[in-house]
Amino acid sequence: MNKEDRKDLVERLRNISRGDHERGCQGREYVCSCDYDETSWKTAEEAASEIDRLRRELEEARKALEPFANEAAELAVGITDDCVYALPRFPELGLSGFDVGDLRRARAALRAEEEAR
Repeated sequence: MNKEDRKDLVERLRNISRGDHERGCQGREYVCSCDYDETSWKTAEEAASEIDRLRRELEEARKALEPFANEAAELAVGITDDCVYALPRFPELGLSGFDVGDLRRARAALRAEEEAR
């Protein structure tokens, strides 16, 4: 599902939560006394809100991965994924707690998302 499809899904869920009567519906022919409609509408609104929250969280995570993905692009092709990554600009800091494969996975994750859009 691409970004626009997710936005559309959120909007459809919100329409359900509002009863979706903007479409010109003449109303229902029964009265729900068990709160099913109210519960369904609340659930749809909660789901839409959660999708929005997760979408924002995912975007923040993508932004956080960008520097690592950019660093992976700078690495020589012959360096294997299991090599521990040293901080080239700060040799006095020594070795990092991650390896080259971590950087490449960050880059691959961002590329996959871009291609899915």
